[in-house]
Amino acid sequence: MRPPSLLVLSGILINFNLFGQIPSSSVYLLQPSGVSSNSITYEQPKYLTNFNPNGYNNHPIFIDDDHLIISSKLPNQKEPDLYELNTAAKTLKKLTQTVSGEYSIAQLPPNNNLTFIRQENFENETLIRVWEFPEDNLGPGKPLFPHLTNTGYHCWLNSDQIALFIVEGHNRLVITDREGLNFTTVTEYPGRCFKILPDGNLIYLSEIPDEGPMLKIFNPNTNSSLPLLKPIGLGQDFEVVDETIIMANGKKIYMANWSHEVPEWKEFSNLEWMPGDKITRMALSKNGQLAIVME
Repeated sequence: MRPPSLLVLSGILINFNLFGQIPSSSVYLLQPSGVSSNSITYEQPKYLTNFNPNGYNNHPIFIDDDHLIISSKLPNQKEPDLYELNTAAKTLKKLTQTVSGEYSIAQLPPNNNLTFIRQENFENETLIRVWEFPEDNLGPGKPLFPHLTNTGYHCWLNSDQIALFIVEGHNRLVITDREGLNFTTVTEYPGRCFKILPDGNLIYLSEIPDEGPMLKIFNPNTNSSLPLLKPIGLGQDFEVVDETIIMANGKKIYMANWSHEVPEWKEFSNLEWMPGDKITRMALSKNGQLAIVME
């Protein structure tokens, strides 16, 4: 077995074993060790959330090949904060420290400024809004759409358009402008996951009752959606890199090419050997590193 890795947090070295007691929600990093035309194999996982072994760890996103941001809630906290992990240097930086909860990082083109969802809990109301960090990622930031107070998830299509998951009686997936004043409804039955494709279209999970779960592609130029393929398993979350969609079912990962006329799921990695019950979220870097949330 490899020796433990070391993680630096505010100048303190923290042991970060590859294995051990499995938290209820853990984030692991896997490096590809073998690639063939049909599969990818990974080396032993690096357990990234030993700083919070019994807490909430979720919403991973690579902002570049070496930096991963996650949302974590430590046992003594009421709400999660955002952390930036440098997977090359094995260091950890806390990005937020508020009484609010922070989730779901996204990158705003063209400079890839960081935006996130902040849940602000007041005595008589709860506000769930999109916030933006300052360019130096220091300070509390500001709400981008102060009047939109029920936004659960978000994804930037470009510097002028953003897709929002609106939490209400019937949740809606909408596209709006930078002012949050003009809205186009994509669907009134969205799943929680939606991503921008390289061609500028939006891929999202539709959950229309009579139709069942379906991955669809929305064209913001024509305001129209086309069905793509059924999701694999019962999960809601997927990742997109170039022309590839990846989804997990249990501890197996499947891929499909969204640009094919008739895309089909193919198993490309089996992680049954890993601890935990199932993969719930994933993030894939451009250089092939895979971050997974295991529950």
